[in-house]
Amino acid sequence: MTIYAPFSQISSKFEKSQYCSTLGGITRYLSITTKDDFMARICGVCGKRPQVANLVSNAKNKTKRWVYPNVQTMRYTTVNDPKKHVHRGKVCTKCLKGSKIQKVI
Repeated sequence: MTIYAPFSQISSKFEKSQYCSTLGGITRYLSITTKDDFMARICGVCGKRPQVANLVSNAKNKTKRWVYPNVQTMRYTTVNDPKKHVHRGKVCTKCLKGSKIQKVI
């Protein structure tokens, strides 16, 4: 989600950008990106995130591609938590299979 607003109207929950300028009496509008944009496809338990890899053809030509982890959105509790707090977030299937969390139904 990208929000366009004058620098004076930006609330504290968004990061204030250092690229604000006034040129000829006109205030430039800023592009503010929330933290929710960056949390897609990242495991909340182990921090696994997308990686860059090479796609290799038969002629050994290499082009960059993204490899995404298998991340599922679910409610879960961690195994080591004695109070069993319920979290909602994205979890990779390796954490789910490896008994690091318990799925809450």
